[in-house]
Amino acid sequence: MVRLVHLLLIIITLFTISCVSSSSSNPTMTTKDFILATLGHTDDSLNFAEFAEKYGKRYESVEEIKKKFAVFKDHLKEIKSHNEKGLSFTLGINEFSDMTWEEFKAKRLRYKCCGKNPTQKLRPFNFDEFQNRSRLINFRRQLQTH
Repeated sequence: MVRLVHLLLIIITLFTISCVSSSSSNPTMTTKDFILATLGHTDDSLNFAEFAEKYGKRYESVEEIKKKFAVFKDHLKEIKSHNEKGLSFTLGINEFSDMTWEEFKAKRLRYKCCGKNPTQKLRPFNFDEFQNRSRLINFRRQLQTH
């Protein structure tokens, strides 16, 4: 009887482990499939899934997918509205179409200087070295002579 209980516990443990590992990450499910399974099969969700696949987007959670999809849909409406006006230029989807303006500013519009430490390549100013030079130019005298 004890052996039967141990065997049953081992089987239950193995079954639980296999269920948890298969549900948490499916290596055969693509990003596109995961997005469509999360959002359903609408025209907008299909556009979003193709966008994510084209630009190699990876989303960490269902909540992030829903948030990025909402931003993408807003941008898609703006694009369609603009392009229907027949202006001299058209808008389209690009790699930033799932970013809010705040995210775009934070990630793409920041100043990048000389590296991690902008003063790293600069030499400190030595006033004594400057003051002790034998040839200082007095521009006031040069201007007076001309």
